Amino acid sequence: RDGRHLDVIDVTTNAVHVIDTATNAVVHTIYLNRAPHEGFFSADGNELWIAERGVDTVAVIDWRHDRVVDRIVCEDGPSKVVFSPDGRLAYVNHLRAYSFDVIDVARRKIIQHVSIPNVAGGSSDEAISPDGKEIWLGMPANGYTTAVVNLHTYQVEAVLNTGPRTNHPNFVTVDGVNYAYQTVGDLGQTLVYRRSTTGGSPTLVKRIHNHGLGPHGIWP
Repeated sequence: RDGRHLDVIDVTTNAVHVIDTATNAVVHTIYLNRAPHEGFFSADGNELWIAERGVDTVAVIDWRHDRVVDRIVCEDGPSKVVFSPDGRLAYVNHLRAYSFDVIDVARRKIIQHVSIPNVAGGSSDEAISPDGKEIWLGMPANGYTTAVVNLHTYQVEAVLNTGPRTNHPNFVTVDGVNYAYQTVGDLGQTLVYRRSTTGGSPTLVKRIHNHGLGPHGIWP
């Protein structure tokens, strides 16, 4: 968060390593529950929140003092934690549950449980739009879909038929128009959607055929 530290997750050894970017030295190693996935710093930079995919908890870590300060119990298979732009809320998606959770960061308490249609399935990845209005959930295993959730109403605005091994969504704004990009591994494509300005379903505007196989992560 401050540019001086980053975190690296070891899924198979159940650990998170904090690295000093000035020296490239590992300054802290904290061991976690089974299959921790991606870690994100809280808005104030004091905590690291990590979904423990192999169980049903999100670990809250005081990374400066090498300790887990809390575990938030949620549905099975939490996959990722992202924060709202103001840092007040955290959002957790799930591999093995048709839902995602909204957490009050200060209280470390789930305040909203959002159901995802069964046709969409469990999600491996999520991204929050920069304006904080939407969460996009990529579902690779079950429905080959992407679910779009309105973060003001907590309603599912759309379930998009994106394709097999749907992976990471992410966002970009070009000339004042808001777009979402979605990688689809087994199609070898990245889909480009124009986000709705009225809270409706987005519009597919482009299929980018990737040169490599299995496109996965994507960052603006």
